[in-house]
Amino acid sequence: MPRYHIFEKTKGFDYKYKGTGIGKSPNEVLNRRLSMAGRSPSLRIKRKGIYVCIPDSQFTRKYQVNPSTTGKGMNRKTVWKRPR
Repeated sequence: MPRYHIFEKTKGFDYKYKGTGIGKSPNEVLNRRLSMAGRSPSLRIKRKGIYVCIPDSQFTRKYQVNPSTTGKGMNRKTVWKRPR
């Protein structure tokens, strides 16, 4: 099964990195992540959020590989931007 990178789209059109998942399709990866949401705060995704799942093989070719990190300590977030 392929590995997918999961990103959450924000109002500022940034894409927050939410981790990776393994599944047959992007929908299956998101459903697995929803079922794991109660176990760890870092794995949480919202039911009404907008998410993008990108296969690992396409990620390094089409998307920017250098993220920007904001915040300190527990408030640290990694933000990825799509290249134009």
